[in-house]
Amino acid sequence: MVELEFKVESDCWEIVADEQARLTCCIDVRIDPDSLVDVPTSSNTHICMVLDCSGSMAGESIEGAMKAAKRIVDCASEENTISLVAFESRAHSLLEGVRATAKGKAAMHQKIDRLHKLVGGTTAMSEGIRCGMQAMRGPDADAKVMIVLSDGVANVPARAAKAAEDAAQEGIQLYAVGLGTACAYLDRLVAPSNGTVFRNDEAADLVGTFTELFERIESFVASNVFLEMELTPGVTPGETVRVRPDKTSIGTPVVDAGALRLNLGNIERGEEYRYEMPLSLPPLAAGDHRLLEARLIYDVPSVGAKRQQRQDDLWVTSISFAAQIAKEEAEKTAAAAAEAEAAQRSGTEYADASDVVAAVGDGDRANTLQAPEPFEELDVEPQRGPDLYDVMLIDAGDEEILVFREVRDATGVSLRYVRDLLRLGGGALKSGLELDVAEALCDRIATTGARVEVHPTRSTRSGLLHSPRSRQASPRAGGRRAATA
Repeated sequence: MVELEFKVESDCWEIVADEQARLTCCIDVRIDPDSLVDVPTSSNTHICMVLDCSGSMAGESIEGAMKAAKRIVDCASEENTISLVAFESRAHSLLEGVRATAKGKAAMHQKIDRLHKLVGGTTAMSEGIRCGMQAMRGPDADAKVMIVLSDGVANVPARAAKAAEDAAQEGIQLYAVGLGTACAYLDRLVAPSNGTVFRNDEAADLVGTFTELFERIESFVASNVFLEMELTPGVTPGETVRVRPDKTSIGTPVVDAGALRLNLGNIERGEEYRYEMPLSLPPLAAGDHRLLEARLIYDVPSVGAKRQQRQDDLWVTSISFAAQIAKEEAEKTAAAAAEAEAAQRSGTEYADASDVVAAVGDGDRANTLQAPEPFEELDVEPQRGPDLYDVMLIDAGDEEILVFREVRDATGVSLRYVRDLLRLGGGALKSGLELDVAEALCDRIATTGARVEVHPTRSTRSGLLHSPRSRQASPRAGGRRAATA
């Protein structure tokens, strides 16, 4: 069963009683990697592309957008559902909930090829987002993702921001791809659903950006993730920021009757998430106080788990000013007493040693202080641990998406880690495995067309493993084992 770890803590556990205070609530969310081995990620994701076709997108920008959209279509599996919306002065729904089968992909390519005919007019982004929301209300999906691409600011920014908030409330996670100056404005759109903005200076970079976006979508493990909190009266939250895996503001939570609800979107395999929420506290009497009760609600589609929950509380201790002074004075007194006792004990020990030396004469001292007996040498074979091996990814070949999926499902490592290995020239996917396990993993990854090798783990006898990126391990006896489909 997939295990999700959820923890709420504070940067300050003690405050002064009867005074207003501020502290930061830190929320950590991660999936236990050991629970992910051989657990497939959900591929039943509804992806809606909302593409800017305003006049400023003419030329290279719309051509780059069309190529990027086709890349999403080509990478999608048959379980994925695709919708396509274009907007200029008004919105156009071109595809609604089409499965990414061979026939469906052919229809998608035809629709994308017609986008350049729509170029012109202004930037009715709010209409585009709402049109995408309508398209995603069709078939049920494990996760819903909207990708908004634009090179400018919406006609009415406030209306576009409100549309993004409404989309987040419907469980849609919004990602934005910005060309040029649009990026700063797009941050406002992704904040309510805990999405991310991808920045591009050139239209030619869009295909790479959309490829990375699809890789992230494919790595979803938990979906429809919401954080709910019940706050103690008088506790007020401030602007909440996601600081890991990337930094972005998700806005100031709206508190209704002492409760708030945040859409955290989807949890990716291999990533750790941290959110920081400043809290303003009212004056509290001396004692322990629970500031909030937090619940994380989420689905794990790959195992059919719905509405799973994790809970945690945040407490603080309020200490009166007089009590704090008394506590500090008591700590100082105790420390001074401990030092005095240690000094007295040390002086007594020295005095006892002097008495012994004085009692032993010079003639007897040689007999009293004798050299220690040498250690007996034992003829014992050093114990050797079992031979261990590493599985090394050398080259991903031509089907990187396929390699990423297989490596992710077989090892539980993140796509970002695999991509970094390739950029650095390869490295260890798994270290310290028994030979039969290493060879099985090697053969499994090799079926994708990747070049994979089994190397002996360095310093097996001492139990030390080499760095995952090291390629200095010698091939095992009998030559290097290489598996290539």
